[in-house]
Amino acid sequence: IRRPPRSTLFPYTTLFRSEKAAAHFGWNAGQTVQLEYGGKIVRLPLQAVLSTGGSEDSQVLLPISALQALTAQPGRLSLIQARLPGSAAQVESRRQEIAALLPEVEARPLRQVVESEARLVMKVRALMYGLTAVVLGIVILSVMTTVSGVVLDRQRDIGIMKTLGASDLMISLLFVAETAASALLAAVLG
Repeated sequence: IRRPPRSTLFPYTTLFRSEKAAAHFGWNAGQTVQLEYGGKIVRLPLQAVLSTGGSEDSQVLLPISALQALTAQPGRLSLIQARLPGSAAQVESRRQEIAALLPEVEARPLRQVVESEARLVMKVRALMYGLTAVVLGIVILSVMTTVSGVVLDRQRDIGIMKTLGASDLMISLLFVAETAASALLAAVLG
């Protein structure tokens, strides 16, 4: 596991507060908060209030360097929680990779976040399929109306073709060819 560049992590002097913990202490984003542990005091700006829908909502989230300095346990980790993209099998595979690399640390995916993102994606996908079906229905109705109008406008031509011996199939093929040519022209112009 490689640590991302410092610029992609949140600033080391930043504190993130979870929803329930922030409500309990009455803290809001933007405030400077004071934490005390073992006689040591650290003041950090409260960057944001997070809500994951899990046990993390009752926790204070600090940069690892600030936590290790506050507890006087540099280099010590006990839990890694990661937001891992992908299917359930891919998330579990990545979790197992992390656990194999760091056997002394418990590795857990933030399932609530991943699952809520998956639900959102599925809802958006269903909405897009529904919208596609509506648009397709409108296009079909539009084409049917246009073809019906053409047939009604050309009743005399159809009558003359019938008189000259044209079959229903031949007349139908003529209209299909005309409609296909119009559609091709519209697609090219579109």
